[in-house]
Parts: sequence; structure tokens; C-alpha cells
Amino acid sequence: QLQQQQQQQQQPEQHRPHQQDPKQQKPEQQGKIEADQRPDEESEAADERPEAPAPTTSHEQDDDNEHGKEEALSVPRERIDLASLNFAPQDWTDAEWQSFFEALDQQQSGLLSLADLRRYFGDVLRLGSAELSGLYKANEGHFSLEVLKNNYEKLLPLCTRDRVQQLIARRPGSFRGIEAPIFKAEDCMNCTILVCDVTKEVRL
Repeated sequence: QLQQQQQQQQQPEQHRPHQQDPKQQKPEQQGKIEADQRPDEESEAADERPEAPAPTTSHEQDDDNEHGKEEALSVPRERIDLASLNFAPQDWTDAEWQSFFEALDQQQSGLLSLADLRRYFGDVLRLGSAELSGLYKANEGHFSLEVLKNNYEKLLPLCTRDRVQQLIARRPGSFRGIEAPIFKAEDCMNCTILVCDVTKEVRL
């Protein structure tokens, strides 16, 4: 045994197993060792990453588009100052009639409601409410552009015609801005006519 120990001690250094200094290791080997030593850190970092949002399906996109349309439709249309409208339709073109009708049709439904008629002809032109209600009911609530064209002479401040058993009124302010106004009622039977504004003459 002593001889074997002496032989091992006398053995040249080149035959001894070489142990590499960790500081002298190649960068690739160091990176591999570090990666092997930190598996838990990488897993924890992966857990902390935010989850990617789920892809939007075509059905969800359609729902968003429909929701946007509903919001757009729910926004009220800008109202026109009806007092700025001049109701003198005797020489109007079709385009002028259409523009006037759309200004009155607040809901853009293609038909005027009784409220639409009262908003302009009652509040602005100062015609009587009962008169407008009778005209609206006479057309069964279907007050389209054509109906308005056919009945415009009944809605003029200074004139009305073809009325039967109606209460017709021109309230204060109906003739404002008109110099020496003359009110005319033609072909009216069994009607009560109230002219409550200053006028030069009333012709029946």
C-alpha cells in the first residue's frame, strides 16, 4: 500500500484528472448552468405575465356594431328653429315642400303627428288647437306630404276654406309683421270663427 501511495504521489501532473476552474468556463457553459439553476424563477415570471385577451369573434363584432347603431339612433336630431320658417307655399317647388315637411317631421317618420302640426301651425302661426285637431282627424292621422300639400290653404294665417262645423281661431300674433292684414274664410259652413288679432278686415 505504501508503494502504491508513493507511485500515485510520483505520478506526473498531466496524468491526473483535470478539474476546470468555474471562472475559466466558456460563456455557453456558464449560461447553461445558470439556466439549470433558475427553473423556479422562470416559472414564477411566467405566472406573473398578463394573459393575452381572447380573440374577438365575428358574432361579438356584430353585436358591437349593432350597439353602436343603437347609440347613434338614440341621439336626438338637431331641431330646426321653426319660427324661422316662412310658410308661403303658393309657388314652392317639390324640393322646397320636401325641405319644409322634413323640418316639421321631428321623428323623421314620413308622417306628421298632431304634435308636429301644433308645434308649428299652433305655436308659431298661432292657429287654434281645435282647428288643427279637426284637420288631423279628418285625414285619419295619416298626415303625409301629399296631405299637407292638399290642405295648405286651410293652414294659412290669413285664409281658411272648405271647413264644416269647425272651430276656427286666429290667436294673438297670427298676423304679426303683416301690414293691414285681411282675413278671408271661404266655403265654410256652420263654423265658429274667432279672429283674435288686429286686422283691417274680415271677409266671409
